[in-house]
Amino acid sequence: MIFGLSLMVWTLGFFGCSPCKSLCDDMAKFAEDTCGYTVTADMLSECKTEQGEKTREERQDCRQVRPVLEEEWDCEELEIYFSNSTTSE
Repeated sequence: MIFGLSLMVWTLGFFGCSPCKSLCDDMAKFAEDTCGYTVTADMLSECKTEQGEKTREERQDCRQVRPVLEEEWDCEELEIYFSNSTTSE
C-alpha cells in the first residue's frame, strides 16, 4: 500500500509538472513585472503547448534556467516568447 502510494506520488511529480511549462509561468511573471509586457492567457497557453513536449535533456535545461531567469535573461529575450506583447509605457 505505501509502496503504491509512493510510486503514484513519484509518477505525478515526474510527469505532472513539466519544468519547461513552469518556466513559462516564471517568464510571463518576469515579463509583466519587470518589462511591462502584457501577457495574455492565450500567450501563456501557447508557450506551455510549445514547451510541453521536451526531451529529458531539454527538461533538465529548463530546471537549470528557472532559478537564474532574472539574472540571465532580459526583456528583449522575453519578447521572443511574448512577441505580441505591448509595454505599459
